[in-house]
Amino acid sequence: MALEDILRKIREDGEAEARQIVEAAQAERARILEAARDRGEAASTRLLAAGEAAAGEIRRKELSTAGVEARRMALTAKQEVLAGVFEAALGRLERMPDTEYRQLLADLAFDAAQTGDERVQVSDRDAVRLGGDWLDTVNSRLTAKGLPGKLQFSEGRASIRGGLILQGANVEVNCSFERTLASLRDQLEPEVAVLLFAVPMQEAVT
Repeated sequence: MALEDILRKIREDGEAEARQIVEAAQAERARILEAARDRGEAASTRLLAAGEAAAGEIRRKELSTAGVEARRMALTAKQEVLAGVFEAALGRLERMPDTEYRQLLADLAFDAAQTGDERVQVSDRDAVRLGGDWLDTVNSRLTAKGLPGKLQFSEGRASIRGGLILQGANVEVNCSFERTLASLRDQLEPEVAVLLFAVPMQEAVT
C-alpha cells in the first residue's frame, strides 16, 4: 500500500473524531457567549440609571472578552484535531504488517537514493524488523535503475518511530514518518480551520 493511500485513509478515519471535538468546542463556545450576554445584560440593568452609554459599553466589553475566549477555544480544538490525526497516522504506520512495512520502507529508500551508496539509518526496532535481506532488495532495484546499489545500514540508530534517514556524503534525506506526517499536517491545517470556523467568530459575538 502506498504511503499516500495510507495517509488518505487516516484522514478519512479522523473526520469523525474531528467532528466530535469541533462540536464540543462549539457547544462550549455557545455556553461562554450566552453567559457573557447574561452578565452584560445584568450589568446593563444595574447601571441603567447611570446612562445608556455606560451600560452599553459594559455589555460590549463582556461580549468582547467572551469572543476572545471562544476564539482561543476554537484554536485549541483545532490543535487537538491535528494532534489526534497525527498520532493516529503514526500508530497506523507502526502497526503495518511486516511485509507491507518492509515494502513501504524499500520504496522510501529507493525514491530518496541519489548516489546509490548512501547509508541507511533506522530505529532499533526497524533494524530488527527489516532483516538482513532488505538492503539486498533495495540495492537490486537501484542497480536496475542504473545506480551502484551499495546502500549500507548506518552503525548508529535513529531516534524515530518509523521510516528511515538516508545519509549521503553531502546530503541527508529525512524520510522518517514524523517528518513525512508533519508535512501532511501543514496541508491539513487549513482544512481543519475551515471546519472549525464554518461560523465566523465575529458573527457569534455580535
